Amino acid sequence: MKKLKSVFYGLGLLLLAANCTKKDPLPDATQQGLNTFGCKIDGVAWIPTGTSGPGGTKPVSGGLRQDGTFEITAGSVTGDYSLDNRGNSYGYLNDKKVDISYLTDKSNVGKVTILFADTTRRIISGTFYFKAKDRNSDKVIDITDGRFDLKY
Repeated sequence: MKKLKSVFYGLGLLLLAANCTKKDPLPDATQQGLNTFGCKIDGVAWIPTGTSGPGGTKPVSGGLRQDGTFEITAGSVTGDYSLDNRGNSYGYLNDKKVDISYLTDKSNVGKVTILFADTTRRIISGTFYFKAKDRNSDKVIDITDGRFDLKY
């Protein structure tokens, strides 16, 4: 009987540990114009903080680039858009702290999915991922789990 109690106790601890999952640090995927943005860069969560641009604007203030730090340009139609550097469709990350720019190319591609677009309330929401290469070296970064919910 003592052995059976030990087995159930061990099984209970195992189930408890399995249910104690860590919360995803990225913002929830919403469609309300909450001005949220986040992604993982090489597996590490990144969420904009602080201020940017003249006048100390919010870190995510809309869907159009005003200060050179973030831009999403898409039609008002939901769907998938390739980030393959053909025409005006590309993924780009500029790390000003270390003066490195990463850009998609023929081999390093990705996709933006517009899940919600409301041109009356001016809200656009979706997900994205891409690989991008440093223009001055062979270093490639992997952007995954990207999500945004912006008022523009």
